[in-house]
Amino acid sequence: MKRFMTVSIAFVFTMIVLVGCSPIDSIKNLVAPQAMGVIAYGDESVIKVDIARYQEDLKSSNTYPVKLADNILVLKSSTAQSLFEQEMLRKVVQDSKTEVLTSLPTVTKETGILFAKENGSPLKIGGKEVNAKYEGNVVIGHGRVYGEKFLIVDDSEWEKFVGTDKMMGVLAFDKKNPKHELTNFSAERVQLVDLK
Repeated sequence: MKRFMTVSIAFVFTMIVLVGCSPIDSIKNLVAPQAMGVIAYGDESVIKVDIARYQEDLKSSNTYPVKLADNILVLKSSTAQSLFEQEMLRKVVQDSKTEVLTSLPTVTKETGILFAKENGSPLKIGGKEVNAKYEGNVVIGHGRVYGEKFLIVDDSEWEKFVGTDKMMGVLAFDKKNPKHELTNFSAERVQLVDLK
């Protein structure tokens, strides 16, 4: 019996080494699938370096230009539509519990959409009042990581906003669990996300 146990343990250990993955992660993924996406926020050059670093581990990657103004993340409506289609825009229903946003409010050239914890009317960016309709407590991913609020504006109006040009990189990992890599990113902020 001792010999059988020794051989069994040696076999399991050998399989773990050969497969090259953590058995705990494999078991966790079977019970509760892990987030296999990362959103990285920061300067364009840094985001591109991070994407290049993980290129072999990725199924796909997308980048979106954004602006950061007065701690408000300003997105183009086309960027918001892409995030919506990937089910990354989530409505906060209670404390830290979120659910996928079911419809994206319409953005017009005259009126943007504001998502924030609370309605902070009137919205001001750079001392100027911005015409935006508050549409609730919605986050990107499962929480606010970059900016206290985010504003969606018409693509043609986005260029007019004064703010710091930044980049949002969405990385979909293939097999490697990205949670072990978060500290290796050079971006200003990163967050794990579930990707559709």
